[in-house]
Amino acid sequence: MDNVIRKTFRESGLTVAELAGRAGVAYSITHRFISGHGNVGLRNADKFCRVLGLELTRKAR
Repeated sequence: MDNVIRKTFRESGLTVAELAGRAGVAYSITHRFISGHGNVGLRNADKFCRVLGLELTRKAR
């Protein structure tokens, strides 16, 4: 999941500041995550996904 979000972010043309602002997540958390130096919980991952046009869904068993 993390790699998909990071890849989509890189392709989006947004800056880290723009992603953070649109998602409502602190810049420092967003920067650490996007740079690969940290992880985010599902709540923030979902916020990033919504901004990037992705959707978190539960995988069927």
